[in-house]
Amino acid sequence: PSAELMPTSVAHAQYYLALISPGTPDWREIEPELLDLIATEYENCLAAMRFAERAGIVPIVLGFNISLLLFWRVRGLLRAGQRRLEAALAVVGDQPTRERALVLAGLAHYGQLLGELGPAAARAAEAEAMFEAVGDPVGTRTVIGFVGDIAADRGDFDGANAHYARARALVDAETDALDLGFWHANVGRTAMRSGDLATARRELEQAQVHLRSAPKWYLAHVLVQLGNLARRRGDLDRADGLLREALGHLWRYGAAIEAVACLDELARVALDRRDPERAATLFAAATGLRDSTAVAMAPEDRKALVKNVDRARAALAQAQWSRAAANGRPT
Repeated sequence: PSAELMPTSVAHAQYYLALISPGTPDWREIEPELLDLIATEYENCLAAMRFAERAGIVPIVLGFNISLLLFWRVRGLLRAGQRRLEAALAVVGDQPTRERALVLAGLAHYGQLLGELGPAAARAAEAEAMFEAVGDPVGTRTVIGFVGDIAADRGDFDGANAHYARARALVDAETDALDLGFWHANVGRTAMRSGDLATARRELEQAQVHLRSAPKWYLAHVLVQLGNLARRRGDLDRADGLLREALGHLWRYGAAIEAVACLDELARVALDRRDPERAATLFAAATGLRDSTAVAMAPEDRKALVKNVDRARAALAQAQWSRAAANGRPT
């Protein structure tokens, strides 16, 4: 903008930044009402953020990026968030600050979810060092969890658990329900992926206890994993109940990424209940959501999904399959 318009543009940016700032020191949690507000004002926020990037107004750039970290994550806008976080790094400079560490941590987490594990690992290592340098233990242990997630996605489950153990040493310094919930969820998910279902169930149930005592959107992720375990045990009623509860939370938050796994798992329950039409509809809905978020699939998950979809397709005539799948696709 011209020099005359600059004060107006700055005031515009400051207004929208104040509107969406959660007013809480914990950048890992957000309320559904704030997510809805951000969604309504997102184009205005984006315009304000791009102005601040062009003008090099670092506090406003960082303020928007940190306030939108969970919006992008929960709503599944990973690529959009990744672009803005990268733009923020270009204007923020290289000095170790908590804000730069948060941007790096966001890029690490998004990269892991998108399957870009090499760049994600580099960002996570840089973020961890920076959180340590500025004395932020919450940031440090959170990003160590991301490092563990990246190791698990590479199939290094022992390495993942070693990183989770490093994070747990920091968690023990204070009793925080969210931290403990994250920690048990990470360990439980990794145990499930490595085939240790008994440990997975114990850890995920512990995560559920912590996350229920301080209700968080991440609870739904844990409920989906517990639903998976219940289905594997043949307890389809319990699986269905857990998954429906999870879907209720996810609907309230508009949480797209976790909804993909929840819909896939509900489809498997339908398949086990000999309802291939419902399974086909749910698989199609999950696929559409997965495509829109660009979230990556672990190789073992993709293999299992192909097998399940083939099973549903084989149980239906072609016309039935086409009709059921069309019902699950967005209109």
